[in-house]
Amino acid sequence: MRVLLIIKVVLTGATLNAQTNLVPNWSFEDTIACPTSVGQLNNTPYWFSGNIGTPDYFNECATVPSQAGVPQNGFGYQYARTGQTYVGVLTYQAGFSPREYVEVKLIDSLEQGKRYCVSFYVSLGASSAPIDAFHAVFSPDTIFGSFLTNLPNQPDVSNPSGNSISDTGSWVLISGTYIASGGEAYITIGNFYSDDSSNADTSNFNQSYFYIDDVSVILCEDTSTQEFFIPTAFSPNGDNNNDVLHVRGPIREMDFYIYDRWGELVYHSTNPLEGWDGTYKGQKLNSAVFVYYFKGTLLDGTEVTEKGNITVFR
Repeated sequence: MRVLLIIKVVLTGATLNAQTNLVPNWSFEDTIACPTSVGQLNNTPYWFSGNIGTPDYFNECATVPSQAGVPQNGFGYQYARTGQTYVGVLTYQAGFSPREYVEVKLIDSLEQGKRYCVSFYVSLGASSAPIDAFHAVFSPDTIFGSFLTNLPNQPDVSNPSGNSISDTGSWVLISGTYIASGGEAYITIGNFYSDDSSNADTSNFNQSYFYIDDVSVILCEDTSTQEFFIPTAFSPNGDNNNDVLHVRGPIREMDFYIYDRWGELVYHSTNPLEGWDGTYKGQKLNSAVFVYYFKGTLLDGTEVTEKGNITVFR
């Protein structure tokens, strides 16, 4: 079992750029304590409930009786998309209309007129009704409803209407762009629609429960005009110049693999914000030529598949 020590880093607006994820603890990996039962969102920092509901925090460190483990828990069986943790919310229940929301304060407020790329992943829990209603809302102040029914806010990013989410085995991407009014400091995620507008398929089950992972809010205005690009060489020698290899461009989602000359996988990432530092299992690799394979989707929906060579210079 592992509990992470939290060190809070304050970032000013001057340090942020187009590739900075404005969501703190975006994959819920920061852990205050292992959950001992469901309903303990407060065991992962920064995030909190948007109403009187009790969102759940799931972690591999939790014991089986807690029902808050990963992959097995009280709402199904699912591995984290990234790391070993995720959260969960109830989004629908026929005849009762309860809602749960997760909310977080952004690292920096949104700037007026700027376009932001927003994304998060969801997975339907077991014994849950497929539904298309899943949203994100931005607000200048915290949202809190002293009730369990849906919050009345108008969604800013939504899963497409009619695109029912029914996959209990994989993670489903929900994404969109948002033009800021200026001053938005919080993002809240959940189902903001009424029962009648939620398009739930209750033929087998009468409630919908979802896991959530990998929440991202990135200034994408500057990256939207950049071309997709993978450098062919870099020098991770500790001089703070070209020490990390990043895939460049307006990337929405990706799978990026790097192999050594014997075909062994030395690096894999699905996060466009991450880069390779030329190490494998914590050890620096010698100067050599490596093979990469990239498969991903750009912000405009273009699918990209590419392979080539990357040279590491020490």
